[in-house]
Amino acid sequence: MSIKHLAIIISYGVVCFVLSLAFVQCSAKNAQKQVSEARSEAESFRAALGMAEAENRNLRENMAKYDGVLKQAISAIEKAYESHVERVEKIHDLPDDWLQCELPSELQDLFAGYCDADGCSKTAIGSADSM
Repeated sequence: MSIKHLAIIISYGVVCFVLSLAFVQCSAKNAQKQVSEARSEAESFRAALGMAEAENRNLRENMAKYDGVLKQAISAIEKAYESHVERVEKIHDLPDDWLQCELPSELQDLFAGYCDADGCSKTAIGSADSM
């Protein structure tokens, strides 16, 4: 092999080395750019995730409050219903002749304004004619 061939091979090797170095450098810059874009995208996703978690926490707290209030309301409704049933049972268990008894004088005095000297007026709420 002559020196000329050897110089061509060495120059070809140097050119290949420089071209591969330039290719690697461009690839590294492109990869670095993609990494920085991915990092910024990941940061925006983290911020959105933080906001979603805060909203989720808020909703969970509100749902717990609403659940407590709803349980209290249901309990109050059940107690009111039980009281109603007890009152209705007591009323149904009373003898029917209590309506025919005369009212105590204290109650008569409460309705004295509806009655005139001859007895209850015709405009009274519970006049004697309607009984």
